[in-house]
Amino acid sequence: MPHIELLDQITIDKIAAGEVIERPASVVKELVENAIDAGSTAVTVEIEEGGISLIRITDNGCGIAKQDVENAFLRHSTSKIRSAEDLTHLSSLGFRGEALSSISAVARVELITKTREDVFGTKYIIEGGKGRTPEETGAPDGTTFLVRQLFFNTPARRKFLKTSMTEASHISDLLTRLALSHPDISFRFINNGQVKLHTSGNGKMKDVIYHIYGREIANNLIPLEFEKDGVRLSGYLGKPVINRGNRNFENYFVNGRYVRNSILAKAIEDGYKDFTMQHRYPFVAFQIEINPEKIDVNVHPSKMELRFSNQQGIYNLLYEAISKGLHEPELIPEVEMSEIKVPGMSEKRQEKKTVIRDAGNPYRTDGTLPKMRKSSVQEGAERAESWSQSEMPSAELQTQISTEKTVSTGDEKLDYFMQKMRERVYASHLAEAKEEQEKNIGAKESKMAALDENPAVDIQNKGTENRAYSDKSKEKTERDPEKTESNLFLKDLKAKKVKQLDLFEEQILKADQPVLVDFWAPWCTYCRRIAPAFDKIASQQEDKLIFAKLDIDDAAEIAEEYGVDTIPTLIIFKNGEVLGSIVAPDSKAKIEAFIEENL
Repeated sequence: MPHIELLDQITIDKIAAGEVIERPASVVKELVENAIDAGSTAVTVEIEEGGISLIRITDNGCGIAKQDVENAFLRHSTSKIRSAEDLTHLSSLGFRGEALSSISAVARVELITKTREDVFGTKYIIEGGKGRTPEETGAPDGTTFLVRQLFFNTPARRKFLKTSMTEASHISDLLTRLALSHPDISFRFINNGQVKLHTSGNGKMKDVIYHIYGREIANNLIPLEFEKDGVRLSGYLGKPVINRGNRNFENYFVNGRYVRNSILAKAIEDGYKDFTMQHRYPFVAFQIEINPEKIDVNVHPSKMELRFSNQQGIYNLLYEAISKGLHEPELIPEVEMSEIKVPGMSEKRQEKKTVIRDAGNPYRTDGTLPKMRKSSVQEGAERAESWSQSEMPSAELQTQISTEKTVSTGDEKLDYFMQKMRERVYASHLAEAKEEQEKNIGAKESKMAALDENPAVDIQNKGTENRAYSDKSKEKTERDPEKTESNLFLKDLKAKKVKQLDLFEEQILKADQPVLVDFWAPWCTYCRRIAPAFDKIASQQEDKLIFAKLDIDDAAEIAEEYGVDTIPTLIIFKNGEVLGSIVAPDSKAKIEAFIEENL
């Protein structure tokens, strides 16, 4: 039986580092949070190769005193707390005292720091947990960290890192949230010599939102100010027109700390439930200020999880705040109808304008306002006016109308007159709609026949197989009318009597591997343009996930179920859940980045 032995300090530090430092973004998070705790007003983050080869973080905070430099890299050394009782009322982002020791255990670290009281700064180099003697150097007020060759002494951890682009995207997302949670601090992010983010630090969250997400989102925000039971909410709610297929737009912070919490996420989504489609998630960015004694942040080493002492109370409060914000009167548009002239109606009534309120959802995913519902009198009047400009009613109807007008010119006879007209116009519209439908079907068949190439990705048990439609396959389809029926993915799955929804659930939602579905249409030029890139990725990553193409004309119910209103749209499914979606990617690189981000 092997004997129990005490591990050496270096091994202990490497094991402990694995709990705190998972990837370059973890390093940036810990060091930037230390900069914020140090009272910085400007923070610069510069990376190379996704942060794997170099991370440089500079701040203008209070700095570290010379006599404390070496102690700062020891485990469980911190200036944030003094005893366990301090954990109940934390006001700082960091408190564990493990970040610097963990980083120095798996990287080559160089520290340059200076306090405002010191004349010279201090330079300290530590590699793999072994430090050198600190030395004096010229430096500005504040602290600069240079972290090189992350995981140089732990190759097992290093080989599990993603590509440089993926790691850089994680750092970018982190700094985005830090900038939103601290709008009073100027953040600057440089990736391979290019400035990717630069905020002003003027304390206005809306300016940060505008800089990060653009004008469209900044122009569709609802201010959120709510206070109840000692909890204060401040920030912005996005109008329902702003939504996406994942939760990346949900930004909420507790006492300046970005966290992930299922209670908060559910309250947000339930508050938007009446305004957004299924599987669509809103944009929010707000702060929650709460008594530190009512929360516990000492749950996970990453400090991104917390617990509330009254979870139900927090849910109810957030749900109430969001519901009130989304039901403000100004969100319901007022539309003034143009003046309607109806024969037999008095001039006094004609001068009145009708104001219509849509009490339902005033926003749609396409950004347009809904059509306002008109009264039966107004509908009939507009149709009567169109008749007068184009085609007059039949002589029989004219006789009927004139007879009715001689009987009475009152509102009752006017309604009767309008009802008769509506019946005749409705019948005419049905005939026109039928004729238009037949024309559209013919046009669609012509477009399908004109396509020389139409890439398709089939789902098989082993992965994917790309096929291009040829003239021979088209002739075969014309010879066999049954082949024209919707085949959701591949000919092996053609089941004339099986509903598409059942087939989709069986082959996609219940698949053992993640599935990337391309929602497209043969008449869509852009869909055909990105098809070669999609097919190439499918052939390269068939061992990673399953690739499928879904014609929305043949499966409109499925497209509507998952909120596909623009094509092409790519959605990744895993175990029946939507991992992410992207609309109209313009390159192979963007599709690959989307896959890396969501797997």
